[in-house]
Amino acid sequence: MKTIKMLGFLLVFCWQAQAQTQIMWKKCIGTNAYDGITNVLKTRTDKLILSDQQGRLIKMGMQGNIIWNKTYASIAGDGVGDVVEMPNGNLIACGWTGNSNMPNYCGLGDFWVMCTDSNGVLLWQSAYGHPYYDYATSIDFIDGKVLVTGSSDTYFMGGPPVGAPMERCLIVNINPNNGAAIGMNFRYEMQSYDTIRKIFKNTNNPSKYLCTMWGTNGPRGFLDLDTTILFVPATSPSPTSVWSYLRQSHTIDAIYNNSGLDFIFVEDTHNPPLCPIVNPNYPGYQQNIFKTDTSMQTLKWRTCVPSFAGSFLKYIIPSADGNYYAAGDAVMNIQLDRNFWLIKFDENGNILWQDTYGGSEGDYVGGITLGQTPGEIILAGTTNSNNGDVTGLHGYSDGWIIKVKDQAMVGITDAEKSGTWRIGSLLDSQYQVRFLGDALKYPIAITITDATGKQVQQYNATTSEMVLNLSAFPQGIYFARSAYGAEKLVR
Repeated sequence: MKTIKMLGFLLVFCWQAQAQTQIMWKKCIGTNAYDGITNVLKTRTDKLILSDQQGRLIKMGMQGNIIWNKTYASIAGDGVGDVVEMPNGNLIACGWTGNSNMPNYCGLGDFWVMCTDSNGVLLWQSAYGHPYYDYATSIDFIDGKVLVTGSSDTYFMGGPPVGAPMERCLIVNINPNNGAAIGMNFRYEMQSYDTIRKIFKNTNNPSKYLCTMWGTNGPRGFLDLDTTILFVPATSPSPTSVWSYLRQSHTIDAIYNNSGLDFIFVEDTHNPPLCPIVNPNYPGYQQNIFKTDTSMQTLKWRTCVPSFAGSFLKYIIPSADGNYYAAGDAVMNIQLDRNFWLIKFDENGNILWQDTYGGSEGDYVGGITLGQTPGEIILAGTTNSNNGDVTGLHGYSDGWIIKVKDQAMVGITDAEKSGTWRIGSLLDSQYQVRFLGDALKYPIAITITDATGKQVQQYNATTSEMVLNLSAFPQGIYFARSAYGAEKLVR
């Protein structure tokens, strides 16, 4: 583990004097081939699911023990990019394939989506796309729909007009039971090398979804997307979508904050008035964190994170004490060596601490999740190192996963841990609540109120999970509230 010190021709800055986290365990996973973990998911039973570039899924316990390791790719070059857990415990993963024997294969390279049970037994798999190359990078489960997103360069099929994008975003709506494509649409207005990184349900307008965008050579931001595009046949032309927030930047990840009323984003930007270049000898995109309202029209604050050109923030998740973690890759020196990078910041964008992990070669974060108890963070990705924090490299590069403990969380009481809860959408009008502490020992009352503040129902939590069902309520906006926070819900 390393504190962050970045050097140009002079020492530019030193963020901290000592490490703020402790590595609990670490593990290299790989073969003699080029390996790398592309994402990490924590299941409802507190297990870890890793996806990798060799078309594998790996199930692991919270102490780093491998439960199963299965390869689904049938040819070299197939890979898995993201995975989501369904309410029944099945896993649906997306990636890319060049296997011409894959069901519904179109040509050159397609989206690859597969479904397994919790033991890794393959239930179905299929390809999606058009001729030329299609790459799936993210998968979300919203309102009972599996939404797979990525990029496609099929615009070149008919020859691109002058100024046309090299790639377009592709969205596929998939039936989770059998893999059938319900809808498939391109986003025409993008510029080159674009992809959708994450999809949110718009709590202000249930007929809209919101998408974080990443791309090059043009302004990027948040896309306000009409949900009707997810239901049209795969052969229908792409309808027009509306940009709602634009910047000369790459928006990487976003999250609703604890009140459910704002968004917090991580991104990189090449806009010196917003984030001045730290070292003019190594200019490039600067990393920043910012907060807006859910309409993305009001900027509430922006925090610029000093970094060498080449550093890259990719993920944001809430911590169990009401703060946030951002993760990515930090360039450590003028040799441009990268390391896993973890930042903790508060609700107002104040950076509390930063740590890095890795060796003397490149180490790249591919995913982050919280551990089983508050203060535990799991980082997974790719390493080319075999020194420093990294040991056990099998080939040129390996998947690398580490579990760290936030030292600031060590003194938190059991009652405070139990007060932290997270909520996610299941099906329409149903939400799953997970408690991070001992809900039986320290029960929590969650009150449902309507938009006027009137109480309509109360739940008393005595288990680690519960479901809020709003189907009997009139349509509208509601809030789930406890003494420890609130979340905005939509019926």
